[in-house]
Amino acid sequence: MLKSIPNLKLIIIKFILLTINGLCIYYYSSKYSGWALLITLIYSLFSLIFIFFPKEIKYKNWHHIVLLISFICFLFLCIVIFQIYPKENNGNDRWSDIVSFWDTFLNGKNGWSGRSHLGNRISSMPTNLWLSYPFYRLNIIDYFSVFSFISFWIYLYFIKVSDKNKIKYLLFSLICPLVLIEVISRSNLLLNGVIFLIGIDYLFHSLKQNKIKFFYLSGFIFGLTLAYRLAFIMPFSMIFVYLIIKSNINIKQMILFSTIVVLTFIFSFLPFLINHWQDFQTNNPFIKQAKVTITQSIFLLIFSISLVYFIKKKSDVYFLSTIILSISVILGCFQYNRYTTLFYITMTLPLVFKYLIIEKNKLPNSSIN
Repeated sequence: MLKSIPNLKLIIIKFILLTINGLCIYYYSSKYSGWALLITLIYSLFSLIFIFFPKEIKYKNWHHIVLLISFICFLFLCIVIFQIYPKENNGNDRWSDIVSFWDTFLNGKNGWSGRSHLGNRISSMPTNLWLSYPFYRLNIIDYFSVFSFISFWIYLYFIKVSDKNKIKYLLFSLICPLVLIEVISRSNLLLNGVIFLIGIDYLFHSLKQNKIKFFYLSGFIFGLTLAYRLAFIMPFSMIFVYLIIKSNINIKQMILFSTIVVLTFIFSFLPFLINHWQDFQTNNPFIKQAKVTITQSIFLLIFSISLVYFIKKKSDVYFLSTIILSISVILGCFQYNRYTTLFYITMTLPLVFKYLIIEKNKLPNSSIN
């Protein structure tokens, strides 16, 4: 069905983007206004017109200037909000997760035995912790979310495609409630998606150009992705099986690739386990990272692997990875009976925007091999 209706995948991706943004703006506007429904309807109508507007605009050089000015204004807005809206008030403890971990670890204890300012277990994984360490040391942990957003935006900005839709979707990212909330709540889900996206792109490059060093580099990046958030093991499983079944990679190369992924994952943990192995067995990030049951995990794994047969071009991997992660988030939402869990879909946004940009441009060299 997906192959017989070319535009269906594009419609699904847009539907996911618009729906989750609508829910986001309704949830947060209802906290501060009695006009939440009207605000949501107005924004959704505007977004619907913006996203589905069929006419392709011929962009000029000055549009890039407008785009960059908008980007700077967005950052300035976030910094202003940082000053007037304390991070302790937003109900998100990902920032204090990091602070509490490093405070506990640098005091000679197992970092994961600490608790966030909301009293929750530490769930941050090593890649997140290592990347955030400079911000922790400089006492500017708020700006780790800004770094996450800049990484997301700049990576998309330098995609080598025509400007017809790249500028359109980059502009939309700046008025996307999910992105704004991600930054001002001092979260870092976007960065996880960016790292995964970079891994996919290096993998594509290695397969297309037959450059084995980039293939192994993608293995390192995938290892970092899994050491950031375990949910990405599902789309990675799909990619891994694809490499075995459909690519020209030989057995020795696959074994070395797998070894790099596993060792990267393990070594990211090792410095934190020295002298803390005993306590780590009862206080570790896997306890909270496991947001679905074993039965749901098995279903997701089988479902992810079965999607291998739908991979015909590289944009299919962006699309299918988004679907897998979205289903995982929805299952977690039902598991915890809390619809705000849906906002974890933020981690798919780099994949979503990359898909919209390259698929709409219909790149001629879009096959994986």
